Amino acid sequence: MAELDGAITGHPTKLLELSGLGSFEMPADTSDPAAITEYALERVRRVIGAYAEALDRTRDADELTHRLLLKLVRRQVETEAELEA
Repeated sequence: MAELDGAITGHPTKLLELSGLGSFEMPADTSDPAAITEYALERVRRVIGAYAEALDRTRDADELTHRLLLKLVRRQVETEAELEA
């Protein structure tokens, strides 16, 4: 990312801010596994959507980045399937 003049941060709050995925908030009832799983599923779906937008921008423009994004989105889709199971 630095090579592309992107911002690098290891601070979790700043990372979420830069991600565009919104703030991190646990479900009101953290003792409910279904609520936690549903929250995680919603976050994974947001990530998949962000990757889909990036895939559209890189298609036919940047083959290397496009392939990398494909690998990343596949992993997220696998995670989504696991959470749905």
